[in-house]
Amino acid sequence: MTTLRTAALLCPAIALAALAATTVAQQVNTHSNTARGGADVKQVPGRKIGAITTRGAIIHLELDAGVVADNLFDLDRRTIRFTPVPPKPGGEGGPSGAGFRAENLPLQWDAATGTALSGNAVSLTKFQFPFSGRSWDSMQVLATGLITFGGGFDPDNPTSVESADNWADDLKAAVSTSVVVGVDRELMPNLAIQANYSYTRTVDSAQNFTNLYTAWAGVTPDDYLAGPTVSGTLPDGTAYSVPTFIPDPAVVAANGNSAVLSNWPDYVPYYHGLEMQLVKRLSNRWMARVGFAWNEARETYGDHPVNDAGNPTPVDTSPLINGGQYVSRSAGSGAGDVFMSAKWTINANGVYQFPYDIEVGASLFGRQGYPFPVYRTAALGLDGSRRVLVSPEFDTYRFDDLWNLDLRFSKQFRIDRVNLQVIGDLFNVLNANTEMVRNRNAASPNFEELSQNLSPRILRFGVRVNF
Repeated sequence: MTTLRTAALLCPAIALAALAATTVAQQVNTHSNTARGGADVKQVPGRKIGAITTRGAIIHLELDAGVVADNLFDLDRRTIRFTPVPPKPGGEGGPSGAGFRAENLPLQWDAATGTALSGNAVSLTKFQFPFSGRSWDSMQVLATGLITFGGGFDPDNPTSVESADNWADDLKAAVSTSVVVGVDRELMPNLAIQANYSYTRTVDSAQNFTNLYTAWAGVTPDDYLAGPTVSGTLPDGTAYSVPTFIPDPAVVAANGNSAVLSNWPDYVPYYHGLEMQLVKRLSNRWMARVGFAWNEARETYGDHPVNDAGNPTPVDTSPLINGGQYVSRSAGSGAGDVFMSAKWTINANGVYQFPYDIEVGASLFGRQGYPFPVYRTAALGLDGSRRVLVSPEFDTYRFDDLWNLDLRFSKQFRIDRVNLQVIGDLFNVLNANTEMVRNRNAASPNFEELSQNLSPRILRFGVRVNF
């Protein structure tokens, strides 16, 4: 069952059409739920699409499953641009024909509109909007795509200016245990080897890398109802069928419609890491460094796994797989939706000093491809729309491994007391075109559409002056 909440919001850039009060001749819309009957228009009985209830001043509309398509509006990694259209001087459209032209474009940020947000808080400086007896000038954009203002809205007390949300009385700081064991050894003059082993385990956490743990007050895993089953086929042809769950609205309402920040029950992330490095110090005109790291970051959810909202539905930022790969999803303008989880990385760099103050350097970097967790969006009642993980595991699919080679050439000139250094840098020497971000929504018509890859080969020149 899909749950929709509606609220009135005023914006000067959006025009809504109102019903005219004047009487006009009745017309038949051939696409509407009507049938012709001589000179009259007869209404054909419709079908039930949901239920409407009221809670105080709130009208609650619940649509039956299948009424709204899974992918009604797919705006993942897209930009919707509204461009004003001037009124026509006359004729069709007339002087009142002004409006906006809407375009659905790849994700981009227009710097002329202002600075891109670095967080999820938005402050409005040009206008305010009324809702529930108050005027608002700020809002928050949640990870699920929902827009909220005020926080902790209580539908049973819609005019209250106090948040219904709270934090647990027994909320405590997380405790991390870390152990690092290392050894350094000089193998010969100017050549040394380093090795380090790291272990970290965190308990009593109130968040993972992406979200805080905020479950509904008084709601246990047994208080969740069966939601829509998300099913389909993965890119490799494997069929999937993932059950989802919806918090019982009666239990949520009985406990004050309050979300509570608390410690995540039984959630434990842990990490094993091994780093090795071979270092050749600068001598005999050359230096080099080669490093390798093996990272094993995992997480467990206990016997009754729940995601960051206390819901037993697996989502892409809380896969609910005991012993599965630890999830770390990035966010930000132009660099979001990247899951930074490489089990191995390697880095090698070196410099050689030729005669006549000429230096040549190189840097090679490689890592395992980042995960590509496939999801489907599902409406989970009061938990809103969530990205349900449909891959067997978070890292079942990964992008290709990334390799990048950079070169540098420099020549230094000395003129009296001035040192002039001419530098040439060649980035991505091999012109690799490694994929980094694709559309992960299996229900999207743009599924697997590429939105970010490694920058192409770039040649840059520079001059450095020291005096």
